[in-house]
Amino acid sequence: MIEIGVILAVIVAAWFYLRVKKEKQGSVTQSATMQTVTPKPKVMQEQEPEPVKAKPVETKKVSKPAIVIPEDSMLRRHYMQNLTATKECRETPFPEDSTLRRHYLQNLAAQQDKNVISKADSKVAAAEDLIIPASKKTNIPEEAELKRDVIQQLVAETEATMPPRPTDSTLKRHYDTQLMSVVLSKLQASK
Repeated sequence: MIEIGVILAVIVAAWFYLRVKKEKQGSVTQSATMQTVTPKPKVMQEQEPEPVKAKPVETKKVSKPAIVIPEDSMLRRHYMQNLTATKECRETPFPEDSTLRRHYLQNLAAQQDKNVISKADSKVAAAEDLIIPASKKTNIPEEAELKRDVIQQLVAETEATMPPRPTDSTLKRHYDTQLMSVVLSKLQASK
């Protein structure tokens, strides 16, 4: 019984589908024939299209953007640090790295006058031309504390004869190396 109902439903659906399909094809052919049969009206005169009028472009004055400082504390801090760094860059155009700055300044001095030696070079030259002063023979005690005190005194005496300690990291390293070599040579001479 159910099988007969299912078969009848399929037949009714197929009939309905075919009927709708035929109606769509018929309406398409009717509209196509109507379009071809209708005559077009004749144009009395050909008219030129009216020119399109363009609106005048309004020019706005371009003003500088207002400086907006961020409200967030972290963004404000970074913004202010960036402004400070930019200002420092304009004031001091040379590099921040000590070695690069020294080379930059040396090149500027060489370009300005080949005979002028910059202050950094004169300090290095003075340190290189350092003459080890003739000193009396020092007795180095056997005890560690006394030995340390004698060596510290030798370092202080030698440093007093040398030019002032430079602030540049590379020059400091060279200065310390030269100071220690002078102290070691004095210690070896005293033996």
